[in-house]
Amino acid sequence: MEGMRVAYTLEQCWHRVPGGTAVAALEVARAMPEVRPDVTLLGVSGTHHEDPSITFDVSMDVAGLSLRSPWLYEASLRFNRPRVEKVWPDADLVHCTTLIPLATKRPMVATVHDVAFMHYPEFFTPRGNRVFRRSIAA
Repeated sequence: MEGMRVAYTLEQCWHRVPGGTAVAALEVARAMPEVRPDVTLLGVSGTHHEDPSITFDVSMDVAGLSLRSPWLYEASLRFNRPRVEKVWPDADLVHCTTLIPLATKRPMVATVHDVAFMHYPEFFTPRGNRVFRRSIAA
Protein backbone atom coordinates (compact mmCIF):
# COMPACT_ATOMS: atom_id res chain seq x y z
CA MET A 1 0.00 0.00 0.00
CA GLU A 2 1.36 3.40 -0.98
CA GLY A 3 1.47 5.97 1.80
CA MET A 4 -0.02 9.41 1.98
CA ARG A 5 2.13 12.56 1.90
CA VAL A 6 0.71 15.30 4.12
CA ALA A 7 1.95 18.89 4.03
CA TYR A 8 1.87 19.80 7.73
CA THR A 9 1.82 23.48 8.71
CA LEU A 10 4.30 24.60 11.37
CA GLU A 11 4.46 28.40 11.00
CA GLN A 12 3.38 28.87 14.63
CA CYS A 13 6.69 27.34 15.76
CA TRP A 14 8.36 30.61 14.71
CA HIS A 15 5.93 32.92 16.54
CA ARG A 16 7.44 35.04 19.31
CA VAL A 17 5.22 33.04 21.70
CA PRO A 18 4.57 29.71 19.93
CA GLY A 19 1.86 28.66 22.38
CA GLY A 20 -0.18 25.52 22.65
CA THR A 21 -0.84 25.11 18.94
CA ALA A 22 2.89 24.69 18.28
CA VAL A 23 3.24 22.17 21.11
CA ALA A 24 0.18 20.23 19.92
CA ALA A 25 1.37 20.15 16.30
CA LEU A 26 4.81 18.89 17.30
CA GLU A 27 3.36 16.23 19.62
CA VAL A 28 1.07 14.93 16.86
CA ALA A 29 4.03 14.88 14.46
CA ARG A 30 6.13 13.01 17.02
CA ALA A 31 3.43 10.33 17.47
CA MET A 32 2.53 9.95 13.79
CA PRO A 33 5.22 7.40 12.74
CA GLU A 34 4.03 4.95 15.38
CA VAL A 35 0.31 5.51 14.86
CA ARG A 36 0.30 5.85 11.05
CA PRO A 37 3.58 4.65 9.52
CA ASP A 38 1.97 4.96 6.07
CA VAL A 39 1.73 8.77 6.45
CA THR A 40 4.71 11.02 5.69
CA LEU A 41 4.52 14.50 7.19
CA LEU A 42 6.12 17.28 5.13
CA GLY A 43 6.62 20.39 7.24
CA VAL A 44 5.68 23.76 5.77
CA SER A 45 6.23 27.22 7.20
CA GLY A 46 7.06 30.68 6.01
CA THR A 47 10.58 31.74 5.10
CA HIS A 48 12.74 32.09 8.21
CA HIS A 49 16.42 32.80 8.71
CA GLU A 50 16.40 31.90 12.38
CA ASP A 51 15.62 28.78 14.39
CA PRO A 52 12.05 28.20 15.57
CA SER A 53 11.01 29.69 18.92
CA ILE A 54 10.18 26.24 20.29
CA THR A 55 12.43 23.18 20.56
CA PHE A 56 11.86 21.34 17.31
CA ASP A 57 12.88 17.75 17.99
CA VAL A 58 10.77 16.06 15.34
CA SER A 59 12.39 14.37 12.36
CA MET A 60 10.66 16.08 9.45
CA ASP A 61 11.74 18.09 6.44
CA VAL A 62 10.38 21.65 6.59
CA ALA A 63 10.07 23.76 3.43
CA GLY A 64 9.58 27.52 3.59
CA LEU A 65 7.04 29.43 1.54
CA SER A 66 8.05 32.83 0.14
CA LEU A 67 6.49 34.86 2.99
CA ARG A 68 6.41 34.71 6.78
CA SER A 69 3.73 35.67 9.27
CA PRO A 70 1.91 38.00 9.47
CA TRP A 71 2.23 38.50 5.68
CA LEU A 72 1.92 34.78 5.01
CA TYR A 73 -1.42 34.67 6.83
CA GLU A 74 -2.74 37.80 5.12
CA ALA A 75 -1.71 36.62 1.64
CA SER A 76 -3.18 33.15 2.24
CA LEU A 77 -6.53 34.52 3.42
CA ARG A 78 -6.84 37.39 0.93
CA PHE A 79 -5.18 36.11 -2.25
CA ASN A 80 -4.89 32.32 -1.81
CA ARG A 81 -1.12 32.68 -2.28
CA PRO A 82 1.59 31.43 -1.85
CA ARG A 83 0.30 27.91 -2.19
CA VAL A 84 1.64 25.01 -0.17
CA GLU A 85 2.08 22.95 -3.34
CA LYS A 86 4.75 25.42 -4.46
CA VAL A 87 7.11 23.80 -1.92
CA TRP A 88 5.47 20.35 -1.70
CA PRO A 89 4.04 19.64 -5.19
CA ASP A 90 3.61 15.94 -4.42
CA ALA A 91 1.59 16.42 -1.20
CA ASP A 92 -1.72 14.56 -1.25
CA LEU A 93 -3.30 16.65 1.50
CA VAL A 94 -2.61 19.78 3.57
CA HIS A 95 -3.12 19.63 7.34
CA CYS A 96 -3.41 23.12 8.81
CA THR A 97 -2.43 22.77 12.45
CA THR A 98 -3.78 26.20 13.41
CA LEU A 99 -6.92 28.19 12.85
CA ILE A 100 -5.37 30.09 9.93
CA PRO A 101 -5.38 27.99 6.75
CA LEU A 102 -2.47 28.30 4.35
CA ALA A 103 -3.29 28.65 0.66
CA THR A 104 -3.72 25.45 -1.30
CA LYS A 105 -5.77 23.77 -4.01
CA ARG A 106 -5.16 20.38 -2.40
CA PRO A 107 -7.69 18.76 -0.07
CA MET A 108 -7.25 20.31 3.37
CA VAL A 109 -8.07 19.45 6.96
CA ALA A 110 -7.62 21.82 9.89
CA THR A 111 -7.17 21.27 13.59
CA VAL A 112 -8.66 24.04 15.71
CA HIS A 113 -7.40 23.89 19.29
CA ASP A 114 -8.49 27.24 20.58
CA VAL A 115 -11.40 29.60 19.98
CA ALA A 116 -10.76 31.82 22.99
CA PHE A 117 -10.97 34.88 20.73
CA MET A 118 -14.69 34.19 20.32
CA HIS A 119 -15.31 34.22 24.07
CA TYR A 120 -12.68 36.75 25.18
CA PRO A 121 -12.00 39.10 22.25
CA GLU A 122 -10.60 41.69 24.66
CA PHE A 123 -7.54 39.45 25.19
CA PHE A 124 -6.57 39.77 21.51
CA THR A 125 -5.54 42.62 19.28
CA PRO A 126 -8.11 44.04 16.86
CA ARG A 127 -6.01 42.70 13.97
CA GLY A 128 -5.80 39.25 15.59
CA ASN A 129 -9.57 39.16 16.03
CA ARG A 130 -10.09 40.08 12.36
CA VAL A 131 -7.66 37.42 11.13
CA PHE A 132 -9.16 34.72 13.36
CA ARG A 133 -12.72 35.55 12.26
CA ARG A 134 -11.70 35.50 8.57
CA SER A 135 -10.03 32.14 9.18
CA ILE A 136 -13.19 30.64 10.65
CA ALA A 137 -15.11 31.90 7.61
CA ALA A 138 -12.55 30.35 5.23
